Amino acid sequence: MVGGRWERRSSSGCVALNITSIQVPPQVKAGDPVKLHCHFDLEGDKLYSVTWWREQEMFYQFTPASTKMKTIYDRYGIHVNVS
Repeated sequence: MVGGRWERRSSSGCVALNITSIQVPPQVKAGDPVKLHCHFDLEGDKLYSVTWWREQEMFYQFTPASTKMKTIYDRYGIHVNVS
């Protein structure tokens, strides 16, 4: 996917997040490592969080304002390397 726009409502009106690119391989061999990339433009706003999901299950969340910035959820078949 290249490009996209996600919007959320705030007390001051509508704030947008412009996704410039998402890079996810279409297929991988079971057990092979995968790199996921999401590039976005906050358009002057502060980042609240970024989350990655596989189907209906969240497996990673990055929340810069939290004391625990990176949260990895234990999901079968997923190993997150945040190094």
